[in-house]
Amino acid sequence: VAVYRQLEAWGLRPRWLGGHSIGELTAAYLAGVWDLEGACRIVAARGRLMASAPSGGLMASVVASEEEIRPYLVEGRVGLAAVNGPTSVVVSGDADAVTALIEGRKAKLLKVSHAFHSHHLDGILDDFRDVVASVPAREPVIGLNTTGDVTDPEYWVRQARDAVRFADDVR
Repeated sequence: VAVYRQLEAWGLRPRWLGGHSIGELTAAYLAGVWDLEGACRIVAARGRLMASAPSGGLMASVVASEEEIRPYLVEGRVGLAAVNGPTSVVVSGDADAVTALIEGRKAKLLKVSHAFHSHHLDGILDDFRDVVASVPAREPVIGLNTTGDVTDPEYWVRQARDAVRFADDVR
């Protein structure tokens, strides 16, 4: 937000905004979807709830395309957490399943507290939905690179749980 405000002070005005994971919430705030108080409530709740999710999972950045990695994903064990580029994905889930998936691949374990964007978050989604639904939302006044209705709380629940499609935004 601070960088955006500085660019704005210099007279720069975007036509489109996007973000990666929590950055997409920032983009939505800047586009006028929520007021500052509401955006802060959503971001704080998201962090608190994610921190309360089960620990013990892993995330790993893998040098592979989505198509290459997809056959190795196991529903309820390890899933796709992000598609960051043509050959840059992140997997997330149960520690043993992530470790097995990345064995023999060019990959790096990420230093995270939880397996974000995975089934490990399923238990917090209803509470997160309630928080988002409690914050009034408006149509954005700046274009957003999103895949759904940003005024619908369900969009933000799926956004927290499902894979980040950052490469699509950049493209």
